[in-house]
Amino acid sequence: MDRRKFIGLAVPCAALTLLGKSAFAAPTLVDENSELAKTVHYIADINQVDLASIPNYKKGQRCEVCQLYSPIDGQPDQGECGIFTGQTVKAMGWCASYA
Repeated sequence: MDRRKFIGLAVPCAALTLLGKSAFAAPTLVDENSELAKTVHYIADINQVDLASIPNYKKGQRCEVCQLYSPIDGQPDQGECGIFTGQTVKAMGWCASYA
C-alpha cells in the first residue's frame, strides 16, 4: 500500500476513533419533564390526557402527522422532530408547535 492510500484510510479512521461511541449512539426519547418539552407542552401520548385541558389541540393532531416529524426506519412508534434536535418523540405525541 502506498503512502497516499494509507493516509486516505488512516485519517477517516482516526476521526471516527476521536468521535467515540457518541457519534453512533441512538437518539434518546424526549423527557416530558425537560425544559424544552415543558415550553412547547410536549405530551408523549395524546391519548393519555384530558384533551379539554389543551386549548389549542385539534382532533387528529399527533406527532406522526406533523410536518416537523420524520419517521425512523424500524421504529414505527417514534421518530425525529425538528423541535427536539438529536432526540426522538413518540408518534402518538403532541406539542404546541404542531404544524
